[in-house]
Amino acid sequence: MFKKLLEKLKSKSASKPTPASTPTKVSKPKPAKSSKKAYPNRFLKFYHENKGRVNKNRRSMYTEHRKAGLCVRCTKKSAPGIVFCSYHQQKQNKYNKIARS
Repeated sequence: MFKKLLEKLKSKSASKPTPASTPTKVSKPKPAKSSKKAYPNRFLKFYHENKGRVNKNRRSMYTEHRKAGLCVRCTKKSAPGIVFCSYHQQKQNKYNKIARS
């Protein structure tokens, strides 16, 4: 079986033209993205330059956790009918009280 595969590979390589005879297309490396805006730190710069990809990942993880019955902020089991576990539900209630006051 190994001999058959080896013969096949040899026959394929013999039928292909040699790399020296065919012209190769050399692609130039793309220039680095020059950020026109100045950001206060590298984390904000990364976020703004990759906003679409980052948010798409966040949305997909949120829906996956919600459908699986897991807390959307950690991987613990969520409370029934709620997207948070008991710990994060308490934290969210505190956040809401502060925001509403």
